[in-house]
Amino acid sequence: MNNIKISKWVGRFGNNLEQIASCILLSKCIDGMTKIDIPIHNNYSKFLNTNTKFLFSKEYDYSVKKFDLIDWTTNCYYTPALRYVDEEYKSLIVDKFLDIFRLHIKPLLLTDSKKNNFSKDTISIHLRGGDIINSNSLLYQQRNLKWDFCKNILENNNYTKVIVCRDDDSNPLYEKIIDYCKYEGIELDNVKRSMAEDFCILMNSTNILSTGFSTFSFTSAYMNENLNNFYYALIPSNNQAHKEKIRLKVLEKGQCNLKILNNFYN
Repeated sequence: MNNIKISKWVGRFGNNLEQIASCILLSKCIDGMTKIDIPIHNNYSKFLNTNTKFLFSKEYDYSVKKFDLIDWTTNCYYTPALRYVDEEYKSLIVDKFLDIFRLHIKPLLLTDSKKNNFSKDTISIHLRGGDIINSNSLLYQQRNLKWDFCKNILENNNYTKVIVCRDDDSNPLYEKIIDYCKYEGIELDNVKRSMAEDFCILMNSTNILSTGFSTFSFTSAYMNENLNNFYYALIPSNNQAHKEKIRLKVLEKGQCNLKILNNFYN
């Protein structure tokens, strides 16, 4: 019996979902049966049922070299034996990740994922908050979106309602969105909700605007089978992370229109 154990949660909720999904992906590449141990996540215990054990057999035609007990502390963008993304494994992520999220991750969510029903005229905007706005990391500081990104989308798509999902009010785009909706007479829902409620909204929205390098946006979109449009500002190529390219390719496998806009970062 092979064993994969998540010994450390890395990042926040979206990244943690990717950790679980990547363990499942890996387990389906290993000869024999593989058990995945997922510890209880104290921060999300009311929203994520991690007190479970998965058991998978080999399903995908990918050979994992030197497999032993893996204490999983990274995410799916690294093969555990080689420590980098080889092309075959990257292709596997792109081809299979949506299925893994929809079949195996979604049932872990302790929420009614079907309770929201949004019209095609509503757009949900996810605003990154304190962790990216207040970070001293140059990586994050170089990824501050211009207001023109949101304004361009709202002006050209005739949305009649905007829902804002956010950690806090620190993102400078937040006040601009409020002012714009008031000026244009667009219905605005900016009620402060829990993380679980915001994730559920994004998971069921027909249109999502992601303002930043956000796994929260991507993972909710992976499990969203009602999604029409996903708007994303492409990070300049010299700053673009390898995993961002993979995430975009995963979304391309879905049924939504992936609308990537350029030149909207400061």
